[in-house]
Amino acid sequence: MKKNNISIKRNIFIKSKPRVRKSSFLWKYKFHVFAAVILLAIAGLVYLYLSNKQIQLKYRISKLKQEEFRLQELNRKLRLEISVLKSPQRLEKIAKKRFGLKHPNPEQIIRLR
Repeated sequence: MKKNNISIKRNIFIKSKPRVRKSSFLWKYKFHVFAAVILLAIAGLVYLYLSNKQIQLKYRISKLKQEEFRLQELNRKLRLEISVLKSPQRLEKIAKKRFGLKHPNPEQIIRLR
C-alpha cells in the first residue's frame, strides 16, 4: 500500500524516492524543437508561395512577349500600308482618275518672285 510516496512494508515506513523521468533529447529541448519545426514549416510555405509566384510571372512574361510580337508585326504592316498610301505614283493616279487633274501646260505656270 502506498500513501503519498511512502511505502508501508512490514510495519516499517520507508520513504520512496520520487521518480525521476529520464527525459529524452526531444523533451529536454521541446521548445527549441517546436520552434525549429514551426520555422521549417513557415520556410516551406514561403518557398511554395515564391515558386508559384515565379511560375505565374513566367507565364505572364510569355503572354506579354507574344503580344509584343503581334503588335510589332501589326506596326510593320501599318507602316508598309502608310508608305503605299503616300506614294507619289498612287496619289497622281487618284488625282487623274477621281478628280480629273492633269499636269499644267508651261503657259499655265505663273512664277512668283
